[in-house]
Amino acid sequence: MIQYETSRTPFKKLAYHKNNIKFDIANQFFSAKFGELLGFNSESEIWLVDTNRVKKLFTLGAIIHRVQYHDPAYWIGSDNGLWKIGNAGFEYYQPEDGFPTNVWSVIPGKTDKLWFATFTKGIQRYSGSQIVSSYYFFPVMYYNGALSGFNTDLLFPNNRGVTIVDTISNSYQEISLSQPVLTLSRDERNKIILAGSMNSLVAIDTNYQSQVLLDIPTLGVNYTILAIEPRVGNYLLGLGRGLAEYNYQTGQGRLLMRSNVRVSDLITDSTGTIWAGTSLGLMKLVGDSLEPVFPDFVSEDVLTLEISNDNRLFIVSTNSLYTLDLNRYHSGQPQCMLAYNESAGYNTGEPGQNALYKDEQGIFWLPTTDNVVKIDPKLIAVPRHLPVAVFVKGNASNSKLTVNHSILLNNKKIVLPWQVNNLHLEFEAVELDFPESLRFQYKLEPGMIDWRKLNDETDLNLNNLRPGNYALYVRATISESFDGAPESKLLFSIAPPFWFTWWFIGICILIAFLIIWFIVLYFIRRERKKALHHAEILRLKSLAMGIQIDNHFLVNCIAKIALLNQEGKTEAATDYSNNFIRFLQSNLHSLRSELVTLADELEMIKSYAKIEQLGSVHFDLNIKIDTDIEPDKITIPPFLVQPLVENSIRHGIKKLKNLHGLIEIRVSRKKSGCLLIGVTDNGIGLSHEESAGNHIGMKIIKERLMLIGKESEIIITPLEPGFMVELIICIH
Repeated sequence: MIQYETSRTPFKKLAYHKNNIKFDIANQFFSAKFGELLGFNSESEIWLVDTNRVKKLFTLGAIIHRVQYHDPAYWIGSDNGLWKIGNAGFEYYQPEDGFPTNVWSVIPGKTDKLWFATFTKGIQRYSGSQIVSSYYFFPVMYYNGALSGFNTDLLFPNNRGVTIVDTISNSYQEISLSQPVLTLSRDERNKIILAGSMNSLVAIDTNYQSQVLLDIPTLGVNYTILAIEPRVGNYLLGLGRGLAEYNYQTGQGRLLMRSNVRVSDLITDSTGTIWAGTSLGLMKLVGDSLEPVFPDFVSEDVLTLEISNDNRLFIVSTNSLYTLDLNRYHSGQPQCMLAYNESAGYNTGEPGQNALYKDEQGIFWLPTTDNVVKIDPKLIAVPRHLPVAVFVKGNASNSKLTVNHSILLNNKKIVLPWQVNNLHLEFEAVELDFPESLRFQYKLEPGMIDWRKLNDETDLNLNNLRPGNYALYVRATISESFDGAPESKLLFSIAPPFWFTWWFIGICILIAFLIIWFIVLYFIRRERKKALHHAEILRLKSLAMGIQIDNHFLVNCIAKIALLNQEGKTEAATDYSNNFIRFLQSNLHSLRSELVTLADELEMIKSYAKIEQLGSVHFDLNIKIDTDIEPDKITIPPFLVQPLVENSIRHGIKKLKNLHGLIEIRVSRKKSGCLLIGVTDNGIGLSHEESAGNHIGMKIIKERLMLIGKESEIIITPLEPGFMVELIICIH
């Protein structure tokens, strides 16, 4: 093997022959770091040359333009995009490099030797990539979980017990047990090796003497022991279905948890927290049961665990490698877990249960179905910054997809028509080492209170959005938490249809108001017209009543005046004529007016009563007015009271035979402010026939009162003897 100085430039034509494969670099661009050379041949094959080996990495299948090394990876610019080559912190021992296949356990020796325990080809010791010794005892098959003993020995579990290897003398010894051993653990306090022999817990002392401590069937179950974790006073046992405990002080065992959860590995951190790798992901022991830890982030089958020297929990699942920063976790800080996949340098097969081994330098060794991985926790990639989710593309469409608008994401605010309310947005975050771990969340305001997850999707559909102003937030993370993740914001608006705009709504309200106003005005006018028409009818009826002076009354009045003159009673004739004239004048004045004063109405009643008194009717007329009433300032409809006095004289007073008649008019004011006019007589009252005939006059008075106000009314009360009619007139 030839080592080439990487600082020498320019390089000459180099050639390397191995296994009939010619590695030829001539006039090709290449880059290198100390101790390594990256070469590209004319077939776009990429080869790695270091002091120990020449290895073909892969065929790029593209024309290479530029190569740049940026710790910890090579970056290749080609006509097929940007490529990354690098697996800092991860070193792979491949079968094609001369290392064994189907390795179940691997332990480094005190020197540069590596011990590989294979499933069917025994234990092999390597120096570099060359096998230097091997041990195989048919039909032994080796399993996961090998460890170093208390001296210079190594212990490898197998299907018949445990194989002991002395690394100094290279001698081998077998400890035969009745059942296969699937896991080993070291009890530093009691200086014994604990072996999980299927469903039995076995102790092996420093003299390699074995003793069965516990048979799992005695606990009522028949489950396999897959993991053992020593604690003060007892051992915690991970079973194929659940969890058990053995107290080595009392020699008693108990079943802690029976479930369908397979516990593949157990480990205790510096705080005393016990972590479990299970078929349901990462869990921790709380009391006597297991509780999941970050189930949304670690949902795969976790097979093996180990804690690094810098207090990170390494969690190996079927497809990924996770790390949990225990310092951040126990202090309650977010962003404490990472997932390593191909882009971060971790690209291997499925590991075994309880297979991760940490050597004295803090380096991890992991056998898998494809190869053996050497992991240096100090060199693996760590995030340099939090990923930032950015919008890169968007379009909006209507429900029938007949209209499509491209969204310019560089605009400060996007305004879309109301019918284009279905959005498709694409976003991404640049993360070079952990792109497989990228997860996204979004929140749309208004409408959403909590963030919603998108998992690994990089596009978002928002359908049937209502008109309004919106703010869309997107954030990304590569860890278990989104706390503190930068947020990207997109402002957009869905314009309302014209019938939802303020001006259209205002016009509609105005039109509706006008329509209602015109309708109301129409009905008011119609009702007013009906009321005026009715009032006019009542007025005409009232006028008709006013002019309905009994012909007999007029003839008698004129005859009375003539008789008095013939008898030479000129003074009496003159007095009678004057009263008659005043009555006619008042009557004619009232006929021309819609309203008259209360004083005028009373004067007309006095004239009328005087005429009747000068005739043949003998009665007294008393008018009583309360002191707070001013008759000359109160107006009422004409002929409202006079018909009541006429009725009292005609139907009551005239028919008295032995009694002197009395008519009393009382004017007062009710507490409500309405005017109360009462007409009382001591006549004989109305007979049934007279009451029927008088009904029309009373009805007209009642209707006229209703036109004055709804509170106005007429009250008729028969007396013994006599009759009383009260008018309540409410004029506001």
